[in-house]
Amino acid sequence: MISMEQFGEKLEQYGFDFFSGVPCSFLKPMINYAINKDQFYMAANEGDAVAIAAGAYLGGRKSVFLCQNSGLTNAVSPLTSLNYTFEIPVLGFVSLRGEPGLKDEPQHELMGTITDKMLDVMQVPYEFLANNLEEAFDQLERANKMIEDGKSFFFIVKKDTFGSMKLNEQRV
Repeated sequence: MISMEQFGEKLEQYGFDFFSGVPCSFLKPMINYAINKDQFYMAANEGDAVAIAAGAYLGGRKSVFLCQNSGLTNAVSPLTSLNYTFEIPVLGFVSLRGEPGLKDEPQHELMGTITDKMLDVMQVPYEFLANNLEEAFDQLERANKMIEDGKSFFFIVKKDTFGSMKLNEQRV
Protein backbone atom coordinates (compact mmCIF):
# COMPACT_ATOMS: atom_id res chain seq x y z
CA MET A 1 0.00 0.00 0.00
CA ILE A 2 1.03 3.55 -0.70
CA SER A 3 1.20 6.09 2.10
CA MET A 4 -1.29 8.76 1.06
CA GLU A 5 0.58 11.33 3.15
CA GLN A 6 3.84 10.70 1.27
CA PHE A 7 2.14 10.43 -2.13
CA GLY A 8 0.19 13.64 -1.48
CA GLU A 9 3.38 15.47 -0.51
CA LYS A 10 4.95 14.33 -3.81
CA LEU A 11 1.92 15.62 -5.71
CA GLU A 12 2.37 18.97 -3.94
CA GLN A 13 6.10 19.02 -4.84
CA TYR A 14 5.05 18.79 -8.49
CA GLY A 15 2.58 21.64 -7.95
CA PHE A 16 -0.70 19.71 -7.91
CA ASP A 17 -2.87 21.62 -5.48
CA PHE A 18 -6.39 21.47 -6.90
CA PHE A 19 -8.56 18.33 -6.77
CA SER A 20 -12.03 17.92 -8.22
CA GLY A 21 -14.19 14.84 -8.33
CA VAL A 22 -16.98 12.82 -6.84
CA PRO A 23 -16.91 10.32 -3.96
CA CYS A 24 -15.25 6.94 -4.50
CA SER A 25 -14.35 4.45 -1.78
CA PHE A 26 -11.12 3.36 -3.52
CA LEU A 27 -9.98 7.00 -3.72
CA LYS A 28 -11.23 8.01 -0.26
CA PRO A 29 -7.68 8.45 1.12
CA MET A 30 -6.82 10.91 -1.66
CA ILE A 31 -10.11 12.74 -1.28
CA ASN A 32 -9.55 13.01 2.49
CA TYR A 33 -6.00 14.22 1.90
CA ALA A 34 -7.24 16.96 -0.45
CA ILE A 35 -10.06 17.95 1.92
CA ASN A 36 -7.58 18.18 4.79
CA LYS A 37 -5.49 20.55 2.68
CA ASP A 38 -8.55 22.61 1.63
CA GLN A 39 -7.85 21.63 -1.97
CA PHE A 40 -10.89 19.47 -2.84
CA TYR A 41 -13.78 20.82 -4.90
CA MET A 42 -16.74 18.47 -5.00
CA ALA A 43 -18.56 18.22 -8.31
CA ALA A 44 -22.13 17.20 -9.09
CA ASN A 45 -20.86 14.66 -11.61
CA GLU A 46 -17.63 13.53 -13.29
CA GLY A 47 -18.07 15.71 -16.37
CA ASP A 48 -18.41 18.77 -14.18
CA ALA A 49 -15.31 17.70 -12.23
CA VAL A 50 -13.26 17.58 -15.46
CA ALA A 51 -14.56 21.03 -16.44
CA ILE A 52 -13.76 22.42 -12.96
CA ALA A 53 -10.24 20.98 -13.19
CA ALA A 54 -9.84 22.48 -16.68
CA GLY A 55 -10.91 25.88 -15.37
CA ALA A 56 -8.42 25.59 -12.54
CA TYR A 57 -5.66 24.84 -15.05
CA LEU A 58 -6.62 27.90 -17.08
CA GLY A 59 -6.41 29.87 -13.84
CA GLY A 60 -2.82 28.71 -13.30
CA ARG A 61 -3.33 25.63 -11.12
CA LYS A 62 -2.19 22.05 -11.71
CA SER A 63 -5.33 20.02 -11.22
CA VAL A 64 -6.26 16.47 -10.33
CA PHE A 65 -9.48 14.74 -11.41
CA LEU A 66 -10.85 11.88 -9.28
CA CYS A 67 -13.57 9.39 -10.19
CA GLN A 68 -14.79 5.83 -10.01
CA ASN A 69 -14.45 3.99 -13.33
CA SER A 70 -18.23 3.84 -13.81
CA GLY A 71 -18.20 7.65 -13.75
CA LEU A 72 -15.53 7.82 -16.42
CA THR A 73 -18.35 7.54 -18.95
CA ASN A 74 -19.71 10.88 -17.69
CA ALA A 75 -16.30 12.48 -18.29
CA VAL A 76 -15.88 11.36 -21.91
CA SER A 77 -17.34 14.50 -23.49
CA PRO A 78 -15.27 17.10 -21.60
CA LEU A 79 -12.11 14.97 -21.84
CA THR A 80 -12.46 14.60 -25.61
CA SER A 81 -14.04 17.90 -26.65
CA LEU A 82 -12.51 20.29 -24.11
CA ASN A 83 -9.28 18.96 -22.64
CA TYR A 84 -8.03 17.14 -25.74
CA THR A 85 -9.04 19.85 -28.21
CA PHE A 86 -7.58 22.75 -26.28
CA GLU A 87 -4.64 20.84 -24.76
CA ILE A 88 -5.82 21.41 -21.20
CA PRO A 89 -4.06 18.74 -19.16
CA VAL A 90 -5.52 17.08 -16.11
CA LEU A 91 -3.98 14.40 -13.93
CA GLY A 92 -6.65 11.75 -13.46
CA PHE A 93 -7.10 9.01 -10.89
CA VAL A 94 -9.82 6.52 -11.82
CA SER A 95 -10.64 3.60 -9.55
CA LEU A 96 -10.87 0.09 -10.93
CA ARG A 97 -14.15 -1.24 -9.59
CA GLY A 98 -15.01 -4.63 -11.06
CA GLU A 99 -11.39 -5.67 -11.48
CA PRO A 100 -11.30 -9.06 -13.20
CA GLY A 101 -10.71 -11.83 -10.69
CA LEU A 102 -11.91 -9.83 -7.66
CA LYS A 103 -15.37 -10.10 -6.15
CA ASP A 104 -17.31 -6.87 -6.58
CA GLU A 105 -20.86 -5.75 -7.23
CA PRO A 106 -22.27 -6.99 -10.57
CA GLN A 107 -22.85 -3.46 -11.91
CA HIS A 108 -19.06 -2.93 -11.93
CA GLU A 109 -18.16 -6.06 -13.90
CA LEU A 110 -18.18 -4.62 -17.44
CA MET A 111 -16.48 -1.34 -16.51
CA GLY A 112 -13.78 -3.33 -14.75
CA THR A 113 -12.84 -4.95 -18.04
CA ILE A 114 -13.05 -1.85 -20.26
CA THR A 115 -11.64 1.04 -18.18
CA ASP A 116 -8.21 0.89 -19.82
CA LYS A 117 -9.78 0.40 -23.26
CA MET A 118 -11.87 3.56 -22.79
CA LEU A 119 -8.74 5.55 -22.02
CA ASP A 120 -7.05 4.04 -25.09
CA VAL A 121 -9.97 5.08 -27.31
CA MET A 122 -9.88 8.62 -25.86
CA GLN A 123 -6.10 8.72 -26.47
CA VAL A 124 -5.44 9.43 -22.80
CA PRO A 125 -2.10 7.95 -21.69
CA TYR A 126 -2.39 5.95 -18.48
CA GLU A 127 -0.69 3.49 -16.16
CA PHE A 128 -1.99 1.23 -13.44
CA LEU A 129 -0.74 2.90 -10.27
CA ALA A 130 1.80 0.72 -8.48
CA ASN A 131 1.23 -0.14 -4.84
CA ASN A 132 4.93 0.40 -4.11
CA LEU A 133 5.79 3.98 -3.14
CA GLU A 134 9.10 4.22 -5.03
CA GLU A 135 7.57 2.87 -8.23
CA ALA A 136 4.54 5.14 -7.78
CA PHE A 137 6.87 8.13 -7.43
CA ASP A 138 8.57 7.16 -10.72
CA GLN A 139 5.16 6.89 -12.36
CA LEU A 140 4.16 10.28 -10.99
CA GLU A 141 7.33 11.81 -12.41
CA ARG A 142 6.43 10.46 -15.88
CA ALA A 143 2.87 11.69 -15.50
CA ASN A 144 4.03 15.15 -14.48
CA LYS A 145 6.17 15.39 -17.63
CA MET A 146 3.10 14.60 -19.71
CA ILE A 147 1.07 17.24 -17.87
CA GLU A 148 3.82 19.82 -18.41
CA ASP A 149 3.73 18.95 -22.12
CA GLY A 150 0.02 19.80 -22.21
CA LYS A 151 -1.28 16.20 -22.24
CA SER A 152 -3.63 14.63 -19.74
CA PHE A 153 -2.50 11.51 -17.93
CA PHE A 154 -4.49 9.02 -15.87
CA PHE A 155 -3.73 6.47 -13.22
CA ILE A 156 -5.99 3.46 -12.88
CA VAL A 157 -6.16 2.70 -9.17
CA LYS A 158 -6.85 -0.80 -7.89
CA LYS A 159 -8.51 -1.60 -4.58
CA ASP A 160 -6.36 -0.98 -1.49
CA THR A 161 -3.62 0.86 -3.41
CA PHE A 162 -3.68 3.72 -0.90
CA GLY A 163 -3.35 3.36 2.85
CA SER A 164 -6.01 5.05 4.93
CA MET A 165 -6.09 8.80 5.48
CA LYS A 166 -8.07 10.17 8.37
CA LEU A 167 -10.30 13.11 7.64
CA ASN A 168 -9.52 16.03 9.94
CA GLU A 169 -12.33 17.66 11.86
CA GLN A 170 -13.97 20.12 9.47
CA ARG A 171 -14.89 23.69 10.27
CA VAL A 172 -18.32 24.77 9.11
